[in-house]
Order: sequence, then C-alpha cells, then structure tokens
Amino acid sequence: MHTPNKELGLGAINYSGIGNPALDGLIQRARRTLDEGQRRALLETVMEQTMAENLIIPILTFEAVWAGRADKVGFTPRADEETLAIEITPAR
Repeated sequence: MHTPNKELGLGAINYSGIGNPALDGLIQRARRTLDEGQRRALLETVMEQTMAENLIIPILTFEAVWAGRADKVGFTPRADEETLAIEITPAR
C-alpha cells in the first residue's frame, strides 16, 4: 500500500498509485522494526487504515491453500505459508 517511490524501492505493485503519507510512514517504520510483535502491530494498523479508507477493495484473500494427491506429489507445507515450486516433488 506504500505510495510508489522508486528511490525507496517501495510501492512497485501499487498499481492504483493511491497513497497516504501517514501509512507510508508506518510502513517505513515497520521495515526498520526488528521486534516481530511491534512490526506486526504496525502492519496491522496499516491494513486496518487501508481498509477503513477504502484504498483497496479485496475480492478475496487466501492464507494458504494447497491441494494435491499424496500418491502423485510430495510436499511439506512451510510454516511461513510460502509455496515454492522447487519444494514440490513427484511422489516416491
């Protein structure tokens, strides 16, 4: 949700170009925050304000959705919910 800013390398996928300087500040602060709980709280605030201001309208959001047949593929879900193709293998 960061306003596009090439100098900072932020907002590259903010295709609407809409931004809010207060949210930009929170995002930048979160990026510098090492404490996971504090960073999460900052980013949750960013998302709450983003939704309250209707800066984006999500159609749907998946946490992590995987489907596959155990006899066809080998895959162990990651704790961070990332899906990396390199970690999906043919079943043995």
